[in-house]
Amino acid sequence: MKKAQGKIIVISGPTGSGESTITRRVLEFFSTMERIITATSRSPRPTEKDGVDYYFLSLVEFRDHIAAGDFLEYIEVPSRGVYYGTLKKPIEEKRNAGIHLVGNLGWPGHSSFSRAYPGSVLSIFIKPESLSVIRDRIIKRDPTITSEEVEQRVQHAAREMQDAEHYDYVVVNKEGKMEDAVEEVRGMVESFLEKGQA
Repeated sequence: MKKAQGKIIVISGPTGSGESTITRRVLEFFSTMERIITATSRSPRPTEKDGVDYYFLSLVEFRDHIAAGDFLEYIEVPSRGVYYGTLKKPIEEKRNAGIHLVGNLGWPGHSSFSRAYPGSVLSIFIKPESLSVIRDRIIKRDPTITSEEVEQRVQHAAREMQDAEHYDYVVVNKEGKMEDAVEEVRGMVESFLEKGQA
């Protein structure tokens, strides 16, 4: 009997929304779920491992993969001269093995996954209570950040929040109520996986 293919969970949100923390917590509940590992052309940091944190590719390798059509989605960050993207092959291998995948992807990534795997993607947008909460979290995370950088990130977050309407669900991560958001997302994921193959 053929094993049911793994499903994909996309959890998105602006910087400071808590989407990364919620994703890590949700992963703890599901033994048949793994984090989507994306590729990047930037150099690994001292604590990062290839194939665990990212697939680290040279700029030439990354561009060769783009030319070959190997990415489900990718972006270039011109200001830093680096690329990030999701390779199709590892995703296909995991799904064919019945492994569910979860990742933090922005709207372009979510859109690409939904087109590639219709009916097999659950998308959840994590929203903070307000932009002032995001501003406070950005400053708390990096007290050395300039006020100009803070405002740039807050404006970027405001633009990202407009994408919420394109997601299956929106979860508000209220200040001091992270556990409530984790439980809400866990329930949505559990329900989606229990439905069987869409």
